[in-house]
Amino acid sequence: MTTTTRRFFIAVAAVAAACLMVVTVALASGHGRSAHRQASRSAVAHVAAVQGLAQLAPDVAALRIAHSSNDTVDAQLVSSALLSDGVADAGLSRRVGFTKPAWFLPGSDGQSICVLTPASLNCPLNKDVEDHGLAPSMSWTAHGPVRISGIASDAVTRVEIVQADGSVASVPVTNNLLDYSSEHAPRAVRWTGPDGPHTMVLPSIKGR
Repeated sequence: MTTTTRRFFIAVAAVAAACLMVVTVALASGHGRSAHRQASRSAVAHVAAVQGLAQLAPDVAALRIAHSSNDTVDAQLVSSALLSDGVADAGLSRRVGFTKPAWFLPGSDGQSICVLTPASLNCPLNKDVEDHGLAPSMSWTAHGPVRISGIASDAVTRVEIVQADGSVASVPVTNNLLDYSSEHAPRAVRWTGPDGPHTMVLPSIKGR
């Protein structure tokens, strides 16, 4: 087995403002047709998300547990820039992080699974999780810690974090969630998946 270097995803929440000048009055029937088309798209996306969740559930125990009220994503996150474009189905969420909030949400494309935190959203392909066992991402804010989070299949229960000083921390995976925070940016994430060992080299952060 050989070690591979995998690309990482950095999810950053950005809020964009748009101005729209309305110069005509829409007919009520036209608005009704638009609302119907939007509802139809939402229904199709929901069906795809259900199918994607079912595809990955055999490999991820946290997804095999039925959704309950305790899994509900905070309302302010649902309406935030992270989820406002409908990339993931918040109605199918599974809460997997509690002290540090984190959720798994199936993607609306039916092919991805998203890891949501209050500051980031990472949506790797289901196939990546199935094949490699882990899909980590790195996020940070100006004054908060650097956070390494990601979804792991049942095949990965522990991950190694190569820290800034070169030391290695063995980090357990809980509820199929990798969640590690540090004031200093780690150098790499290492794990062994179903297809062998992996190393994901992390970017340096100026001043961290």
